[in-house]
Amino acid sequence: MKHLLIGKTGVIYAQLIGGGTISGFNQANQLDNGAIALFTPDGALITVANSATILQGYSDFYMAVGSGVATTGAKVSPFVRKNMDLEFTKQAYSAPVNQISFIGQNSLGGGSMFLPSLIPGTEAIITIVDTTTLEGIVTGVNQAYKQRYSYTITASDTNLSVVNNMIAIINADQLRVVNATAIAGGLGIQLTAINATVTNLIYNNDQTGTPFSFGIAVDEAFINASVYATGLVGIDGSVSAFAGFGTPNELLVLQDETSYYEGKSQGIMLPQIWWQVPSLVDTTATYDTYVGQWSPKHVQNMNYGNATQQELIIALPNGATAQANLETILTNLGVYA
Repeated sequence: MKHLLIGKTGVIYAQLIGGGTISGFNQANQLDNGAIALFTPDGALITVANSATILQGYSDFYMAVGSGVATTGAKVSPFVRKNMDLEFTKQAYSAPVNQISFIGQNSLGGGSMFLPSLIPGTEAIITIVDTTTLEGIVTGVNQAYKQRYSYTITASDTNLSVVNNMIAIINADQLRVVNATAIAGGLGIQLTAINATVTNLIYNNDQTGTPFSFGIAVDEAFINASVYATGLVGIDGSVSAFAGFGTPNELLVLQDETSYYEGKSQGIMLPQIWWQVPSLVDTTATYDTYVGQWSPKHVQNMNYGNATQQELIIALPNGATAQANLETILTNLGVYA
């Protein structure tokens, strides 16, 4: 089972609504919006000062994040084993990267358009396909995306004008998934994905954080052009699609995914009070995440058996006030890699 606690920037560790810090789990309902706090099994607040010794004699601890509304309370994690299978590891924010591919000459100076003698009435054709999923779902539209761009050659055309006209045709498409620019004085076309990630896929209707990728096919006058769509950075100059880590999109995905373990079923909001709380994801923030895994133990026929594997993700914005304190506490508890 997965669990997610999302903090806020500018909120100190265990911050009390109105200022100060809570005294223990008896005040967890008064945790400020996005305030993270850790507790012993009997509800004592774990702090930087006591974290090296307070769990002596205990095998577990737990965490909470505040809603900022006392009547709503806090979201509380399950008991976390001190002796974790995989200690909390930090994944620092990594920015998403848009795919970049080339037709003709690439950014490193290799390749060519290999245009034949231009014959009026013939076509230059580029086809671009969304290859993110097998279905080829276009972002936000719930339909397969495959666009054929065609330019008909005239008697006055040159190699450069054919390339420039094709670029203009692609960029005029309001539903396009790439932007086209000339490279190497018109000897090549650079295609850059408009989005780094895909959202609103037909089968889940939510933020996905899936890297958006596209494929290229050329025909007619462009049939012999070099096509660089492999995404091998440093080999041909093209760039692989990457959704990034710690982005708001990724946190929205995790929030939706973990909510199914916590009471949300088939996308329907249940009447539990926590679901009245707006999302804690700040869409303008970038996050560092801390992920730990452990297997709880339960007694079965007088023998200890393994229960469901547990995973807890803590997400804090870069530079969050509580970040250093959290890392120190987790280190002192012996659960931070």
